[in-house]
Amino acid sequence: MPVVLTNVSFACELYLKAMLHGYGTDFGNTHGLKNLFEKLPKNIKDYVAQNIAIENRETEFPLCLAEQNEAFVTYRYMNEVKSITAHPVFLFAFARILKFVYEALIEEHSKKQD
Repeated sequence: MPVVLTNVSFACELYLKAMLHGYGTDFGNTHGLKNLFEKLPKNIKDYVAQNIAIENRETEFPLCLAEQNEAFVTYRYMNEVKSITAHPVFLFAFARILKFVYEALIEEHSKKQD
């Protein structure tokens, strides 16, 4: 389970960074799911928050995002922590919606180049 959580967390960070790059947003040395997510354009943040496939998304999304902000580092080095709060359902749902938004961005960018 730690390997799976590490990989899905890393995938989410990479999707966020790829989208920020696509929108021309400088994210510098920013890491963390919430930290990167907050840099996205408002319409994208709203779309993700309103469409992520988790129960009670209105209240749970911001809580889970904050709770899982450092998920990649936490899961990667979980042998060094005393306690951990894992939320795999959120992480997989977040990865799915980020993948969808990323693919839409790529498609939009491809149409502009044609």
